[in-house]
Amino acid sequence: MRGRKPDPAAARRGTSHHGTKTAELAPIEYSGAISARQALALRLPQALPHTKAVRELWQQIVLEVARHELRAGDLLTAESLAIAKYRQLQAGLFVKKYGIMIRGPHGPMKNPMLKEERDQALVADRLLQRLGLSPEARLRMNLIQVAGLSMLGVLRKELDASVEADMAQEGFWDGYEIVDEGG
Repeated sequence: MRGRKPDPAAARRGTSHHGTKTAELAPIEYSGAISARQALALRLPQALPHTKAVRELWQQIVLEVARHELRAGDLLTAESLAIAKYRQLQAGLFVKKYGIMIRGPHGPMKNPMLKEERDQALVADRLLQRLGLSPEARLRMNLIQVAGLSMLGVLRKELDASVEADMAQEGFWDGYEIVDEGG
């Protein structure tokens, strides 16, 4: 037998990867966009506490992802976003409760949760940009779309000019019969 020996205790604990079915792990189809119904049916990630406020945060994030017609593969990014937002909110609550300055071992010091709150906000912002949900990301996507449309217009004008130049050449119409449909 090659590889690692199976651990019978892992199977009893439910931590083994043997015997799991893909349908149990992935309740949605991974080939298309996520519908709002599928987004609402998604379970809360294990890394988040199962409270009403966190559940509402998760649903708000996945509904926004579904509204922008993103793929199921983006759910891991959405889960990371939910975790970052939760951690940012927790750090913010800690700062609100204890203040900016706290009592340290050598006297007053800056609350370390300020740094954690800022770091999680930066992570969340990066993930929002990756999902195309931040104003900056939407602007960037619209500019790319506009650039694509303007390139299409330029190509269309060049093609029309090329066709007109070909038609203007002497002998282009030879072999064609001009039919007058008016009378």
